[in-house]
This record gives sequence, C-alpha cells and structure tokens, in this order.
Amino acid sequence: MVLLKKTKYTNIAKAYGFVLVFSLIISCGKHQHQNGKKDAASEWKFIFKDRKKRFLNIRSGVINASFNYYNNTGDPQLIDSVKTSCGCTNVQYSKKPINPNDSGTLRVTIDLTNEYGSFNNTVGVYFHNQKPVVLKVIGTIADISD
Repeated sequence: MVLLKKTKYTNIAKAYGFVLVFSLIISCGKHQHQNGKKDAASEWKFIFKDRKKRFLNIRSGVINASFNYYNNTGDPQLIDSVKTSCGCTNVQYSKKPINPNDSGTLRVTIDLTNEYGSFNNTVGVYFHNQKPVVLKVIGTIADISD
C-alpha cells in the first residue's frame, strides 16, 4: 500500500509508484509495429466497467472493491496473473477461461488496519496476448484520534 502521509518513507513510496507507472507505460508501447500501427493483440479485449474505485473518509480497517469485466472477444480468454502495488492488497479472480460474451468479477481486498491518510493502491491485470489493464483503489482514511 502506498500511503501519502508524511513519513520518512513518503518519497520512497512516491518513487516506487512513479517507477511502476513508467514501467507499465513502456511495456504497453512494445506492442506497436515499427510503422506505428498497433498489433491486434495489443487492443483491450476485456472490458472493465470501472477501472477506479474511490473511498473517502473511511475508517481504518479492511476494504473490499469489486471490478466487473466482460469478455469482448470471439475466443475464451484467461487472466494470466495480477500484480499489486503492496502486500496489503489481495486479489481474487477466476483462474478458468472466460468464454466469449461472459462476464466476471475481480475482487480486491485491502487491509488498512491502523492506517490513516491517503492511499492509492493499484492492481495490474495481465492477460494472454494483450496489454495489461491497471485498476486503482484510492481514497482517504479518517484520523479518528482527534
């Protein structure tokens, strides 16, 4: 989890986030031919209804976010893997192929126990033969000690 409260780790967290985003941008650009046209494989074949969930002024604890997706292809598709921005984030998703025109849900659980301030967690969803999709869970945790 990347917290934006003022600690000695704030700059490290910001740098880590920058490197993660930069790496995703660079890896997405590798799907282009030299003539500037994109591969058909680089287009998103899974449609996510939402790619960002916001939680404002919540209490410290565990939060859950669900991201619904739809297979917009003519072939069964598979989520190869997911990568999270921190160890406090867990993801549940179907390991089975998703048939054409079928839908599913990717569930994200984030443990924010004893935390306060802003948070910005990302989940990279990697598919076979297409560019990754980045999902975000962002928000603020109320400081109830006042």
